[in-house]
Amino acid sequence: LQAARLESEGGIKQAEAAVDTQALAQAHARYAADRDAALPSGYDGPRPSGGVGGCRKGVKCLHAHYAWLLAGGDDPVGKWMLAKLEGDATTPGKSLANRLDHELAAITRREDKAERRPS
Repeated sequence: LQAARLESEGGIKQAEAAVDTQALAQAHARYAADRDAALPSGYDGPRPSGGVGGCRKGVKCLHAHYAWLLAGGDDPVGKWMLAKLEGDATTPGKSLANRLDHELAAITRREDKAERRPS
C-alpha cells in the first residue's frame, strides 16, 4: 500500500528526477539480460521486451523496480523507493530494510532446516 500511495503521489516523476538516467538505463539493460537468460534454450514463443516493467527508458512502475530490487536486482529506482519507504516505516526503531533482512533470515533458516531433514 505504501508503494501504491507513493506512486499515486507523483513518485514516478520524483524517481526519474532523483535517479541518474545512465544508471537507470543500465538497470533496464541488466534486467532485460537477466530475464532473457532465464528463457529456456530453444524457446521460440513470444519474447518479452524492454527492461524493468517493460520499459526501455524512464520509470513506468515503481512496484516493478522495487520488486526487482527485493529479488536481488541492482536497481537504482528500487533503492530510491526503499529509502522513501524506510522514511515512512511504521514500526518504531525498525526500518523496512531491517524488517526485510529479518524476513529473509527466517526464510533462510527454514530452507536450511528443510535441507537437513532426512529423506
